[in-house]
Amino acid sequence: MAKSKFRGKTSESEARQSANLRQGGGFKPGKAKTPFLKDPRNLDIRYFLEHHYILENRKPLKLEQYEKEILDSLYPLNDKRRFDLACIGLCKKQGKTTFLGGICLWELLFSPSLAPEIYNCSGDKDQARLLFKKSSKAVKRSKEMSKVCKVLSDVITCPARDATYECISADIDSAEGKDPSLVIMDEFGTSSFELFTALQTGRAAREGRGESTLAILIGTAGWDLTSEFYKLYQKGLRKEDPFMFFFWSHEQLASFSSPGFLAKMRKRLQPQVYQRYYENKWSQQSGSFVTREDVKRCLDSSLSPQGKGKPGFRYILACDLGLTKDRSVTSIVHSEEDHIILDSMKVWQGSSSNPVLISDIEDDFQQSYDNFNIRKMVCDPWQMKGTIQKFKEKGYPLEEFIFSSGNLAKLSSNLYYLLHNGLLRFWDDPDLVGELLSIQAIQKSYGMRIDHRAGQFSDRAISLGMACLSCSLKPVRKGRVYVGTGEPMLEVDQDYYNARREPGKGHVYIG
Repeated sequence: MAKSKFRGKTSESEARQSANLRQGGGFKPGKAKTPFLKDPRNLDIRYFLEHHYILENRKPLKLEQYEKEILDSLYPLNDKRRFDLACIGLCKKQGKTTFLGGICLWELLFSPSLAPEIYNCSGDKDQARLLFKKSSKAVKRSKEMSKVCKVLSDVITCPARDATYECISADIDSAEGKDPSLVIMDEFGTSSFELFTALQTGRAAREGRGESTLAILIGTAGWDLTSEFYKLYQKGLRKEDPFMFFFWSHEQLASFSSPGFLAKMRKRLQPQVYQRYYENKWSQQSGSFVTREDVKRCLDSSLSPQGKGKPGFRYILACDLGLTKDRSVTSIVHSEEDHIILDSMKVWQGSSSNPVLISDIEDDFQQSYDNFNIRKMVCDPWQMKGTIQKFKEKGYPLEEFIFSSGNLAKLSSNLYYLLHNGLLRFWDDPDLVGELLSIQAIQKSYGMRIDHRAGQFSDRAISLGMACLSCSLKPVRKGRVYVGTGEPMLEVDQDYYNARREPGKGHVYIG
């Protein structure tokens, strides 16, 4: 047998080699890798977030300066936590949901609490699930976390630590029997304070066992000056609670904030709404919808009511139905260059003894369809289900406009944008002008909506808003692809485009 070139050249050297091998010598394996859950570096939440919390771009989170300041106060390096409650107010689009998702995962995996329980809740479960979804996707992207965590529909567990992270609804019963080490309440301004109070019982039990717990209440300024969030805001300003961490910013702190997007929002939103969302300032619930200057920008002396459309243009018809107390109004508009033009507005006023006849509205639909090149007709389905079915069977492009909270918010914000920026044109109709100046904008949890004051009407504005919203949303031919600049889409566009973000390509809009 040939002698190996790795063996000693003499019998003495071979004997020494054999002795070394018997004593455990020879090639030594490299140092074993420290298990993920036992890696002491991960005990620092900052290290964990910047090395293991993987985002949609497949890269770890890079902490913003304001996020580091928050973590330094809530998770000090000496492990001597001073605060058990945090009240945080940030402008919208600052990445707070992503940030909170990372905090929840660190608490699940490395919190010093025994069998930690993390609860994420909000005003409704859909909002809470947005945060939970951030966390669950990050677990699946991480090789280390996916090995030690189990992801279910509303729960993430870490069996090795007997730890759970759960997304719960605003139902107070869902807080029964919980023993939370961390409570996150996103968009606290619209959340249930009763739910937060119910979760405090479990926190008190942990505190009694000598454990440190934390509740983070985070959101954006609202309009309800009697809310618990506003009360905490006032306490924070006065520094009344030494155990409450208070962080409130009126500035765009995130490095990725887009000046272009903010400029669009400033044009689109009412001043008080913009200040709430993007300057994080508290405002009153209601106020005038538009100013006289806004309306003057839209008046065009060359326009008058039309009974017939112009060749080469396509029109939108919208109807807001009111049979007795409210009025029925139909509006016809078309787009021309960068403006929307009002062509016709008809009003029917009924009473309890002499209500508006739906047959009269149907006759007007038919007449308008014959005289205008109608692209789309939209109407309130209330008491018009039969009309909609009948016209659809005849091939008319008649669609329902559901008065949901979301649709009202879109209608209101779009109409404000057009009026405020002079993009809507109509003749000097005293009734329409008077109604636009009299209606008020009311702040709701889902956004801003228009409504009339006591004893007044808003039917003309609603009908006009329905027509303008349908006209603003231009149809996209299926299969066409639009590549944008990467800025967030406006809400008014999101329902009409299937939008997804591709790394490095901005938004891709697919019709």
